[in-house]
Amino acid sequence: MTEPEPIWGAFTAAHVWLKLSDGDAILTPGAIGSVDPFPFAQPVHIITAFNPMGQMATPDQNLAAHEALTNTLSEYEVIPSMGCNAAGEHREPGLAVLDIGLDQALAIGQQFQQMAIYQWTATERAVVSCLDFTRHPTGWSLRQAPDSLTNGLT
Repeated sequence: MTEPEPIWGAFTAAHVWLKLSDGDAILTPGAIGSVDPFPFAQPVHIITAFNPMGQMATPDQNLAAHEALTNTLSEYEVIPSMGCNAAGEHREPGLAVLDIGLDQALAIGQQFQQMAIYQWTATERAVVSCLDFTRHPTGWSLRQAPDSLTNGLT
């Protein structure tokens, strides 16, 4: 299956809101090699269950899928997250998983029919394809999220 480039551009340009212990933050892409201090001891994998294979699902279907993802990840340490475009118009709740390896995270992405997941490390933020495992890396920055952007992040 050939992956269309516009999708990967949208995925790599996406912002991810995170509900961190010291307040809500927004993870944004940056130039490769440009990163902020990494706040975790190990890589973080960000997974959603919304809109399988990029096809718009109904709100009820998305909520049921998110609940199933939450149940699947119940044994892991997770942080609520929400991926969105830069304008915040398209939002997909997910979970940032602190104690899972890349292979397991990709398997869960595949289980929920996702095209990709995010891997966030001290050196990059990468969109990793659940289809062929290609990486689309960027740098990243993390800043406090304005209150107006965190509606729906629980």
